[in-house]
Amino acid sequence: MNDELIIGDFRESVVGDYKEISADIDSDRVFFRAPLKYKIDSRGEPFLGIALLEAMIRGVDIRIEDSLPLSERLYKRLPELQAIYTCWNSDLRKVNIHARIDPLKYAYERVGSFFSAGVDSSHTLYRNMTEITHLIMLSGFEIGGNTPESWQKSVAKQTLFAQTIGKELIPIETNAKEWTNHRKIQWRFAHGLILGSMGPLLKCRRIYI
Repeated sequence: MNDELIIGDFRESVVGDYKEISADIDSDRVFFRAPLKYKIDSRGEPFLGIALLEAMIRGVDIRIEDSLPLSERLYKRLPELQAIYTCWNSDLRKVNIHARIDPLKYAYERVGSFFSAGVDSSHTLYRNMTEITHLIMLSGFEIGGNTPESWQKSVAKQTLFAQTIGKELIPIETNAKEWTNHRKIQWRFAHGLILGSMGPLLKCRRIYI
């Protein structure tokens, strides 16, 4: 067992009409894909969001290659974030994160809200309708996952809905859930951390969950 969890071998590519960014997390490939027009950012935060609990379970530090920077604001809050998780599960141990820190001086304009068309996400949208600019769908998020056919059908339906209320839908395909399942980390414990880490990836200054 390695004494560090490595996030590296970052790659950018175009897959059809989607831009894909991917990296190895502990030697297993994890990807995020979004339509080309949304210009997702090459950031370390979403990969850290996936890897953090695994590292805390094993008690090993995380090392992220320099091509995937972390925001200074998040980095400074990681000790507090880990303290919260160790309160929820006393088997977790605090770890160090070694990464290139980015002050993120440029300003993002998007305000996103994760949207599954369920009661909770619809209520969040209704309460923050004037502020939210984009709705975000994440593949595999629903219980039981998504088949490629049902995913495309849902994207088409929610794209039309978003247009009717003056918003844009950003559909994100990822294998994050498969990675956490492989590591036997319960999705209901991991998903909030993963969703919360995706703001810089999607160039959002705020994301509602």
